[in-house]
Formats: sequence, C-alpha cells, structure tokens
Amino acid sequence: IISLNGDNVNSSIYGIHEDQYGDIWVGGLNMPLTRVRGEKKIAQYDITRVSDISQLNDSVLVVVAVNGFMLLNMNTGQVDHLLKENDHLGWKGTNYISCLAIKDTHIIYME
Repeated sequence: IISLNGDNVNSSIYGIHEDQYGDIWVGGLNMPLTRVRGEKKIAQYDITRVSDISQLNDSVLVVVAVNGFMLLNMNTGQVDHLLKENDHLGWKGTNYISCLAIKDTHIIYME
C-alpha cells in the first residue's frame, strides 16, 4: 500500500522511473500511471497493468504494460499505444511484455 498525495492505492508497484526533471513516475497493476513531483501528485494517465518504465529521449517515456507498450509524450500527455491486441494482422499471440532496455535512444528491446 502506498500513498500519493493522500490517496491510498492498493497495488503492486512494478515500474518506477525518475526523469531528467526529478519527477518520479510510478506504475503498477491496479493503479494509473502516476507522475509525482516532490510530495505532490501532478498527473495521472489512463495506463494500468504497468511492468516497466523507461525514458526514450527528453520528451518521450516508454511504458511497458501487460497489453503492449505505450509511448507517452511527457510534455503533452499524448499516448501512443503500440502492440495492442489484434495489431498483428490476425496473429493470435500474447502482447505481454515484461521488461525493456533502450540503447542510443532509438532501439527498444523487449522480452
């Protein structure tokens, strides 16, 4: 159980990331992706079931979730959801991604 700005959240936390501005991004199974600055929650995003968080470049956060991964523009809040169900031209595989690593801000490796 964690508390973000007075809200008690009962969730397993799987992703925590500190960006270049010192903001902390927290994601878990049963909570929305949350951006925290100091002790204040400054934004929540409709992204749940998070397994990993990393930063692609100065403005894009990569959020890995059970149902694919998202590119979140940290400045605008725009979310591009990639590898959603049925995005594979009829292929019925899993979209579960457990972790990622970014090399040279261009290549994303996922397991």
